Amino acid sequence: MSVFYFTVGKTSAKLLKKVTKIPIQYPWNIENSENLIKIIKNNKKINKKNVVIINGNIGRIFLKKELKKDGYKVFNLECYRRKLIQYNKYTESIKWKKNKINTLIITSCEILKRLEYLFHDNKNKKWIYNCTIICTGERIKKLALNMGWKKVILCSSANNYVIFQKIKSLKWSAKEDLNL
Repeated sequence: MSVFYFTVGKTSAKLLKKVTKIPIQYPWNIENSENLIKIIKNNKKINKKNVVIINGNIGRIFLKKELKKDGYKVFNLECYRRKLIQYNKYTESIKWKKNKINTLIITSCEILKRLEYLFHDNKNKKWIYNCTIICTGERIKKLALNMGWKKVILCSSANNYVIFQKIKSLKWSAKEDLNL
């Protein structure tokens, strides 16, 4: 029986390779589920066998749904739990405004929805929608624009190095705010 390992991102691939000592495939150009599916489907050795997806309790179901549609037997293994931090909406908005926060890095749609929930009243919603968002995927960018954000910058990956390089490349006042 052959076992193949895939990850959505480079960092996970490196860590998994360290443990398994075998090559790990991942979408090196754009690290996301959509590109991972392409890699899996293009692997002629798999033959639509069993796939185990290791994720958290709020993991995205897109990967599972798409693979099942193509005849793969898909199983989920929940290996960690995400727990949202409960913030005080009033004190957070005051703190963020006092610190002149104007740029947000968003790595998931869940984070974006949570931000809107935290700053949902009209005064704060107007302020948060004027912040610039650096998002790590097309799906997040589309959702941000649909929700009302105007300044949305796309970053090709949630990899810290890639995000930092994107921030450094920006030619706007946020560079000074971030002390770059």
